[in-house]
Amino acid sequence: MTISQTITVYAGDVPNKDTMTADEFDDAANDWVDYWTNTVPPEMNTFATEANQTKTDINNAEAAALAASNFKKAWSELAGALSMPASVFHDSKFWMLMADLADVTLSEPSASNSDWQEMYSYEDVVISTDIVEFKVVSEYPASPETDTVYFVVPEE
Repeated sequence: MTISQTITVYAGDVPNKDTMTADEFDDAANDWVDYWTNTVPPEMNTFATEANQTKTDINNAEAAALAASNFKKAWSELAGALSMPASVFHDSKFWMLMADLADVTLSEPSASNSDWQEMYSYEDVVISTDIVEFKVVSEYPASPETDTVYFVVPEE
């Protein structure tokens, strides 16, 4: 999964009591609060959901890579205990072990066996050379104690 959610940049006037009249400040403050309460939260929630899914995808890929690096052999050639991480070849597919087994011969790799997870085959892998570049679109001081917070969106 990729992260496609962008955060809308605030386009209104940032409230400034030193340069605005009371009415201008009131209007700007209302717009500013509306932006931070109604626009940003749903976009940030979507972004967080996409980021969490990407993290899950990366963790799954890490587990598959670890299992692949611990390839044992064809399942039919194994006997006895088998511990994670491990992978085997069976029925023209590579399988990742999802649970330690006391006797591997009693757990045949299949889609219906939760001890095993079919691993990605070469045909399933998509290689992309696209590089997403980001630019700073807004910058706000976070607080006197922290660094500046930068909001970025992909270059168009």
